[in-house]
Amino acid sequence: MEQTVIVEWTFTPDDFFEEPFTIEFDRCKLEIESSKVSTNIQPSEFTEALKHSLHRNLHDHFRGVMLASHKEFELSQPLVSRLHDDGHRVVELSGTCVIKSGGSVDCIVTNGDGVVIRDTRAERIAKKQKTATRIAGSIQSDVLVPVLVASYEAAVRDPDNELIHLYEIREALKKQFNNEGNLRTKLGITKSDWSDFGRLANDEPVKQGRHRGSHLGNLRGANEEELTSARNFSFSLIEAYLNYLDRQEAEHHGDRLSQPEVRYDHSKKIGNQGDVIKHACWVSLLVYALNQNPDGIVADIHAGRREYELPQTGEWKNGIGKLAELIHEHSPLSSVLESYAGKFIAKDLAAGSRYFGSCGISQELIRNAGTNAQLWLCDTNEEVTKALIESFAGSSNVSVRNTDGYSLCMELDTNVTAVLIDPPSIETEQTVAAIEHLNKYQIQFLCWMPRTSKYDRKEKRATEAGTSLDFITRCRGVATVHTVQWYKFGHRTPGCTLAVSKHHPDTIKPVLSELCNILGWSLNGSTYENGTKS
Repeated sequence: MEQTVIVEWTFTPDDFFEEPFTIEFDRCKLEIESSKVSTNIQPSEFTEALKHSLHRNLHDHFRGVMLASHKEFELSQPLVSRLHDDGHRVVELSGTCVIKSGGSVDCIVTNGDGVVIRDTRAERIAKKQKTATRIAGSIQSDVLVPVLVASYEAAVRDPDNELIHLYEIREALKKQFNNEGNLRTKLGITKSDWSDFGRLANDEPVKQGRHRGSHLGNLRGANEEELTSARNFSFSLIEAYLNYLDRQEAEHHGDRLSQPEVRYDHSKKIGNQGDVIKHACWVSLLVYALNQNPDGIVADIHAGRREYELPQTGEWKNGIGKLAELIHEHSPLSSVLESYAGKFIAKDLAAGSRYFGSCGISQELIRNAGTNAQLWLCDTNEEVTKALIESFAGSSNVSVRNTDGYSLCMELDTNVTAVLIDPPSIETEQTVAAIEHLNKYQIQFLCWMPRTSKYDRKEKRATEAGTSLDFITRCRGVATVHTVQWYKFGHRTPGCTLAVSKHHPDTIKPVLSELCNILGWSLNGSTYENGTKS
């Protein structure tokens, strides 16, 4: 019998992180020591999806440290060993991934009493860890961040063309902000720093530069001071962009982000275009499912809060705000949309109005149906979990868990009415594994997933990101899939994908058609303009 599953990685150089520390992903604590990372997992909780998720997050963490240190690394694939009660191990084998780098000199400054007032090593380690956390959190949620990190990564791997790759960061950001002046204003970049880097990359006769063909016979290698300056400038551009994204989130949603490294907070997205699609379709599926199995379990495995207050500014104005404005022009409405709009969108919708999250909508539908259904809610955020416990304190049918919803989903088998899957980011392996499990037991489900963009350098245009396309492709084999698009590709979240249980009659598509008709969005590649499908 298995006692524990041990997942391990090795890395070089040994001092990449400089001191041991612990990071936590997917409720697993990864212990990082010299040249080794390890975590112990209960056999009942270990899955291939979890292993892939841990490796992806760990690799992004390494990339963040690379950005702060300009230091290359080699990280192995995860090595899984299963420790049994009798002491023997079963070991799985894998390969490695490599990225390269430089070095640094440290100093400790003390005052007259010998008290340390500055320790450059400690400062550098703290900077590494902070950057790693921010990059790991942003690389999957913003279309431009992975482009910037990839260019910096290329500069580390390909030192002979280092300035060419670093210049790509400046170019990508300049395009993002339309021009140099706007970029420097938004990101707080000085004219002198901008010009100094441009002069080194474009005008100096250096071997790593962009226009070395103009200086044949007179080329020299850029010295260490020049390269350090270029790296620092490029890193400062990426850091400034991350700060800009944090400010945008705060300003856009009237909220101050006390912890910018947190990847996702649905209070910033409440009532947006994705919520309109997800909530209306969830109303359709859950009403049907409660009629079929009125006394089963309704599970929301990424619950969020029960209700929210709409901020002064925010994405809700393009979601439920737009729907509230246009819906009176389209009648009669279907019973589903009439129910969704009538029960959950205030008639005098405005900043300060209350709007239910998905779990609040579920509880209202259970009450309206007069059933004995149980509502099971999961959220990994402790603050959100506490808020859920408080807001459902008087509801004996509600169970709240501060845990990863995927693990709960894999426990569900019998007497389940419906499951809502709404992860904070694209998590293909875990989500598809959950969908396959629900299909096995013929459980009805609705899965909502954001669609994301990427910039295709070869085609010089924005397209759908590979992770987004991969999720759509994988889901088509195990679910009925619908795609919705409200912005052109190039926006961080131009649309969403819905995966619906194949055991559910297609009540979802009519709802989607009706919504997209009203709002002028694209459904499954077709667009709606002025009430006409084109």
